[in-house]
Amino acid sequence: MPIAADPLLVAVDRVVIAATDVVAARTGPAPGPLDDDDRRAVEAALAGIGAPRPGRPWPWQDRGDVEPRIRARIAAWSELVSAIPPPATADAELLWWTGDQVVAAPASRGTGGRIRLAEALGVVLRGIDPAGAVWDPDTGAPAVWRPRRYTLQTVVEPGSETFLRAGNEAASLRWGPTVDAAELPIPERLVEDVDRLLRQFHAGFEWHAGDPIPFRDPRDAFADAYRFALDRLRAALGPAYEVQDTATF
Repeated sequence: MPIAADPLLVAVDRVVIAATDVVAARTGPAPGPLDDDDRRAVEAALAGIGAPRPGRPWPWQDRGDVEPRIRARIAAWSELVSAIPPPATADAELLWWTGDQVVAAPASRGTGGRIRLAEALGVVLRGIDPAGAVWDPDTGAPAVWRPRRYTLQTVVEPGSETFLRAGNEAASLRWGPTVDAAELPIPERLVEDVDRLLRQFHAGFEWHAGDPIPFRDPRDAFADAYRFALDRLRAALGPAYEVQDTATF
């Protein structure tokens, strides 16, 4: 029987992922106010999970070890990218230091030095969250609220090389005109799935004599898989991202 996810640890993991995304954005020409607002939002999320919640208490609220467990979880992230956390720092400082280490890790760098954020996050999450609870909306852990910054658009059309493109100035500044899903703070499995969808689209939907007989129209099956992937993208990216459905198939 699978072990239930600890909602406190899931909440901390979500905050670290958000902080790492903010750090990754700082490495490019992203506007300063974006970083300032996102930084305050992430620190507010971190403070919120460590404080009592009025009305409906957090599942972990009555435990006496919340603060040390939050700190230990953040430190575990840095240790999994072979970094030794600095002693005697405030939790928020440790959080941003850890985000820096994740982004700077060799696993985060693709060709041309671009940050492959999904892979960098995956290196850590395979060690501390192999079941992928951080991406599960039903764990009882809160999502991290951040101001909406990036607009992405789906690109499923003849000749498209990526599943996504930039849809506003902030996204263009960070990624350029097209967006590699591997550079987003999403599960590695989702990166593979959207890449597979694009390859499937380019391969076409024609049936040829001798091929297996599909039990439904391949175009309908593709459309369902596309909508499912779009829902997963929106859920994983959270409120800082808007993903617009602009596919033309």
